[in-house]
Amino acid sequence: MAQRDEIPRDQPVIIYCNTGSLSAQAGFALRLLGWDNVRILQDGLVGWKAKGGFEANQRAIEAAEEAGAS
Repeated sequence: MAQRDEIPRDQPVIIYCNTGSLSAQAGFALRLLGWDNVRILQDGLVGWKAKGGFEANQRAIEAAEEAGAS
């Protein structure tokens, strides 16, 4: 919280940690202080990797593009 003045209020902010628990706490604190642009990576990096990470994201983008083309 000591560096909160460095966190922008006018663009999206994603908070993450290894498992998601510390980032959830940080996000909650920032929301209490007035940040409404904060999003938290659920399950942290561990969960993101387990769900496929960047590869899963690319597959989702491609699926959305195909759905939009039909």
